[in-house]
Amino acid sequence: MVLSMASDQFDSEVRKLIPAKLRSFVQIRRSRFAIGEVETTRTALISVLGNSGYELAFDYSRDRFVIRTPRDNIAKLRALVPPQYRALVEFKEGDLTTTSQSNATSSDILYGGWSHYGNRGTNYYCTFSFTARDQSGNQGLLTAEHCQDSPSETRRNDENTGRKVITFSNQSDSRYRRYAYESGATNLRRTYDFRLIPATTVKSGPFIYYYNPREGSYTQDVRDSSAPNGWRPTTVSYSNYHSGLPANDYLRVIGSLSSGTTTGVYNPGHPNGAVRCKSGRTTGITCGIIVNSSYYGGYNDDGILVDGMVQVGRSDQRIISDGGDSGGAVFDAPRYDSASGYHQVQAAGILHGSNKKPVNPVFPDRGERPCDNQTSDTDCWFVYMPLDRVNDFAPMTINVWRNGTSTFIAP
Repeated sequence: MVLSMASDQFDSEVRKLIPAKLRSFVQIRRSRFAIGEVETTRTALISVLGNSGYELAFDYSRDRFVIRTPRDNIAKLRALVPPQYRALVEFKEGDLTTTSQSNATSSDILYGGWSHYGNRGTNYYCTFSFTARDQSGNQGLLTAEHCQDSPSETRRNDENTGRKVITFSNQSDSRYRRYAYESGATNLRRTYDFRLIPATTVKSGPFIYYYNPREGSYTQDVRDSSAPNGWRPTTVSYSNYHSGLPANDYLRVIGSLSSGTTTGVYNPGHPNGAVRCKSGRTTGITCGIIVNSSYYGGYNDDGILVDGMVQVGRSDQRIISDGGDSGGAVFDAPRYDSASGYHQVQAAGILHGSNKKPVNPVFPDRGERPCDNQTSDTDCWFVYMPLDRVNDFAPMTINVWRNGTSTFIAP
């Protein structure tokens, strides 16, 4: 134990207060700073360093101010320290402290394909896609940015854990959240819809949960001459089933598929005709083929120009996607690995949206229903953002299974 004192005036008095059997464990040393001087210097350093991503502490045992920051930020901060303080400052490489999710313990687990909810209740939910890490190595869960309805980030996991409520910390780094068409000075010329939600406490891994089969229903109007306005609402039930997969289970992520571009709307890594599947909490696991590698959808209901995403259609399942699937994992065709007992996939993207049909073809104010391949006269489809688009703004890695172990790779 080190006792640091600004003066040796009371050295002998302090020593007398220490029990004899503990004196060999205590070192008393003199600091060049009084407490007030530490605070003055600390305030001066914060003033010149500004909001530059660092942590600052005073180490009394060595009379040093310690600045902890990621490696790529050290040189920048060191240059900002005034000459009179440089001998008093030590830089250390390290991650910054982040607010952990509340009501979560290290035994709680979350995977891609599981549900998450906003704080407005169960009507506002989406799906997690993949487990990932930011450039500082902090774990997070990817989903779509358009799903976020509150800065509180309340999410409820309802798979196998008794519908536990977990409140995640808000994403403070704006580079890991984006819902916009980017052009202008960036010259990216394409649309983004992603968020990496910090999830530092819960356990996770390179897996995607899926429902198979997934049953659901929707309401649509049918003609009925006996009804007051000639239309009668009816409930249509459906069941999505993937014949090549077992009942509700996990897919193992073993790699990632790049878009093959750094700017622009074309995605050569996601060619027309390639199989793509998704796991969503509303419609389960559904598959189709890429029908448009450079999807343009104009301005959506949120006023966002949608361009440069990937469109998947021609599914033999009834409801390829619906509300609540947003943010879910998109991947290539699952293939069985007999050695591990898992179906394995490569990550492809984050689900953005799907096409809808009117509840009533004559009265549009009756709302929308999902596109049903059994009853619709047009193809039903979903649209996704290629996963590596996140790295257009900041480095990110996703959790995959490689060489018998869980690791993280760049998408």
